[in-house]
Amino acid sequence: MKLVGVLLKINHDLRHHHWMAAPLDRWMAIATVVIAGLIAIRWLPGGINGITICGILLLIMLVAQSISSRLQYVIFRSEQETLPVNPNGDTLDPSDKQLLRVTGLFEVEGKKEKFTELLAYFRSFETREHALMAIVPPSSVLLFGNWPDHEIGMWYIFFKNSELRRIEPGMLIFGTSQRPALRIAVEQDIPPNSSPMDVWGGYRNGKKKKPKVRKQILFLSFESEVERQLILEDLLADAGELVYGG
Repeated sequence: MKLVGVLLKINHDLRHHHWMAAPLDRWMAIATVVIAGLIAIRWLPGGINGITICGILLLIMLVAQSISSRLQYVIFRSEQETLPVNPNGDTLDPSDKQLLRVTGLFEVEGKKEKFTELLAYFRSFETREHALMAIVPPSSVLLFGNWPDHEIGMWYIFFKNSELRRIEPGMLIFGTSQRPALRIAVEQDIPPNSSPMDVWGGYRNGKKKKPKVRKQILFLSFESEVERQLILEDLLADAGELVYGG
């Protein structure tokens, strides 16, 4: 299983590190096509077998990246039994910040990006809205692949307890690391973009716009079982239409 985790992390690094404004996995695909073309015009040896091998490698790269992206580059193994939870457990104080790692869809200033295992702080406010505040640090791989500058900095995820639909405890594997984790299903109503007509009540076609529903999966991973239990009890304190467990 850890081998799969390493392969997923390799695909993650190749997709998220760029060279000349393009991800490294795209450059690898381009290089494979170029090599196949050079073989086809006999500038390189290999013949039909070489072209076939390049085609197979290209297909493997495309399929592997597609699968890795859908998995958000992590493996989550759900635990067979739910964790015991104190029904009278205390919620986090709004001033508390708990360090963890987060995988999911982040936002900042109208931009949205999916990130994997970002170091973040978890906070719960008096309104029972939760905030995940993460930072994308500068990073490089293979000497010339760098994380894009426009993604470096603070990113956020916000959700309310009433928007939680499922929480599953388990173990998360990313690369060679294995950490206690929670897989969280969130369902949020996203208000439609408003126009001046909407503000004054003049809805187009005489109908008020309905909010869009965004469903997403978040993964929270922790250094220890104790830290996971602390966040789990906070989330379960008053969590609406929630299903707990696998």
